Amino acid sequence: MNSSGGAFHLATGRGVKRSIVVTVESGSDLVENLEEVAKKENLRNAVVLSGVGSLNKASFRNIETTPRSGADAGSRLLTKGPKMTVKNLDGPMEIISLEGNITRDEEDRPVLHLHGMVSDEEARVFGGALNKGCEVSRQVEIFIAEIDGVDVRRVLNHKTGSKNLVPGYAPKRGRT
Repeated sequence: MNSSGGAFHLATGRGVKRSIVVTVESGSDLVENLEEVAKKENLRNAVVLSGVGSLNKASFRNIETTPRSGADAGSRLLTKGPKMTVKNLDGPMEIISLEGNITRDEEDRPVLHLHGMVSDEEARVFGGALNKGCEVSRQVEIFIAEIDGVDVRRVLNHKTGSKNLVPGYAPKRGRT
């Protein structure tokens, strides 16, 4: 099946369950368009296998760290809790890696967990979890495979404050 809408084009075929190829066009937000694809295609348990292309702007979030002291000086220690730092970059940048997953939360809404790396014109590399605000330069090509026979969800972990992946998730049933 071929279809298009907004700033993306996709084609589905046979894969693990099905394979999807998406292109996100110039000037569009990469993450927003992938969220739209996840909704339109009702993606549930999908793997973003690869993505290539270029960006004018990128937005990454990374876990905040604290410098160590003593024998481990120079290394960094993860802080407790879900503290994140955000890094916004202006391009142009080449995407050198893009992968992740598309699952559902407890309310059955799509959740994208994408990680990527980009390089600038001086070949410096930046990366982390992708946020909205990644503006496509020319085009980004993404290959996605949906997994059959598995149900995973993102469920809030009250201890860490993050939504964790839970394989084999069974939604809570209402009282009878």
